[in-house]
Amino acid sequence: MKPTPARPRPCHARHTGALLPDFSKVRILHCAAIEPVNHLSLRETLHGQGCSVSASALNRILLRMARNGWLKSAGRGSPDYSLTPKGCQALNLYRARLKDLVEVLDLERQSPRTRKLNNNGL
Repeated sequence: MKPTPARPRPCHARHTGALLPDFSKVRILHCAAIEPVNHLSLRETLHGQGCSVSASALNRILLRMARNGWLKSAGRGSPDYSLTPKGCQALNLYRARLKDLVEVLDLERQSPRTRKLNNNGL
């Protein structure tokens, strides 16, 4: 007897974050490039951009980014983080990769095969 194939899981909003985890990092780096950020302002900004992140998850992300040298705390006990030169390099790398991805997707969208798929409702 053949095993039944696993049914595909539906794509829910909570699963899409796992597909593109770096988008939160890019948003944080971008916000920190504009001005020093704190935990609360970042949560509000991310939530306003459709990226809901728990307080504990955001705290872990900020601490990891600080350990990586991308962000620097304004001082002991200060909730503000600012972008470091290494963080600026990371942000520029993300920007370049996103630009390349957009160019590839635009080229694919213009291909005859993709137009055929789009016309078939896929």
